[in-house]
Amino acid sequence: MSGGNGGARVNNNGLIVGWIGGWATTNGFVYDLNTNQQFLVSSLFAGPNIQTTAVDVADNDVIVGWRKEQNGNVSYGYTWSADQGVTLLPLPPAGYQPHFRPAGVNTSGVVVGSIYTPTGSSRAAVYDPVNGVRDLNTLTTPLSGFTLMAATAINNQGWIVGYGYGGGGMYKSYVLAPIARGDLDCDGDTDFDDINPFVLALSDPTAYQTAFPTCPLRNGDCDADGDVDFDDVNAFVALLSAR
Repeated sequence: MSGGNGGARVNNNGLIVGWIGGWATTNGFVYDLNTNQQFLVSSLFAGPNIQTTAVDVADNDVIVGWRKEQNGNVSYGYTWSADQGVTLLPLPPAGYQPHFRPAGVNTSGVVVGSIYTPTGSSRAAVYDPVNGVRDLNTLTTPLSGFTLMAATAINNQGWIVGYGYGGGGMYKSYVLAPIARGDLDCDGDTDFDDINPFVLALSDPTAYQTAFPTCPLRNGDCDADGDVDFDDVNAFVALLSAR
């Protein structure tokens, strides 16, 4: 990129994103190695650039970043692709500042990044089109005293990495694995092969963990209420029926 200060990501198709300018007036850029074409991301929006970033690019050529409003009081996350154009992402829910700052995106359109409490403390966040922007701390069970402060990347299987604070007064990295609801034999599918493992998980969780030591019991939480119990039976049957 002519005049670019640094590259942030490059995908398998040769699309590069990065930044130009200082932090106060950052502008993202997109550069295509195949065509040698480039553009500044701020050109996708109306009005002067205050702060516009391009922080990640998925292998389906979807760009993600954030854009500050002219008054600086709101930061919108966005995605862009040549096919779909710009999509502004929703702001965090009530109880958080009006800032969503993405850091990564996968090919399913799931975006991870940071949101902020009223006192300015960062929290790891995830966005998907169905559920909007959510605090990852409310979707997981972190170790006692540990806070997920930022989510920095997500892969195409839904694994999320980032960093947090606590558990000894130090910053620590973390990785979150998605729950594969109904996949009780951990073969990558929820199908009829999971029926016997599911029954075992309900009737004898200890025996289930012995039989499937690398498969998390939480995969049996098919109704997403936080427990693996007989309330999950109907949800498990629905998962099988949806195949």
